[in-house]
Amino acid sequence: MTETAAEPRMDALLDAIAELDDEFFQAYRGGWPGEISVALVDAVYSIQATYDSEHPERGVLNRVKDLKARHSEVANDLAALIDLGEERLRGIMGNGKTSQRYKSECVIEAAHNFMALDPSVRSSAEFTTERLDELQGAYVQVHGLGRVTFDYFVMNLGVPGIKADTLLTRFVARHAYDDETRKMPTNEVVSLVNAAWQANPRGAESLSHFEHALWLAESS
Repeated sequence: MTETAAEPRMDALLDAIAELDDEFFQAYRGGWPGEISVALVDAVYSIQATYDSEHPERGVLNRVKDLKARHSEVANDLAALIDLGEERLRGIMGNGKTSQRYKSECVIEAAHNFMALDPSVRSSAEFTTERLDELQGAYVQVHGLGRVTFDYFVMNLGVPGIKADTLLTRFVARHAYDDETRKMPTNEVVSLVNAAWQANPRGAESLSHFEHALWLAESS
């Protein structure tokens, strides 16, 4: 049987989803639509880090909120983020590292790379579906940043028409086809995930929460 003729095993996909921790299905916060700098900082600092914390000065989410409160001008302006600078960003967000580099350095370098594109990408308005490959290239040029966190950044930003489905596709392919390397069109992934959500939403508030849960489980 050819790859295209294989039938997905919904029972296996549903079984895999049923085994996931409940917390995955409550994790999605809706991201930071229209706030390119905040979405970028959140994505980079979420790498191997605790996102939530009851302590107001700990956890990625609390620190991102602190950044927004102190420097509202940077929210959707990469130039303002660059002007804020690596040291002040690190002072707010902490000394976390990825690939032995301060995450603050990676954020600022990524911002420079986006701004250096032609035409320049400074705000969420310039971050469009048509330029996704170019934008990903600028992001992964930064040592310490890769495609998985780019997908998370895109998800955070909520750009219309963009679906960060790299890990979601792998999750569905492995469980529905027993082949995580299977090439699947986005519309098939969306259809299967939507069917699974309707069959067993696991308490997810919306389809977006459900998709994010599968994505997060796979990234973990």
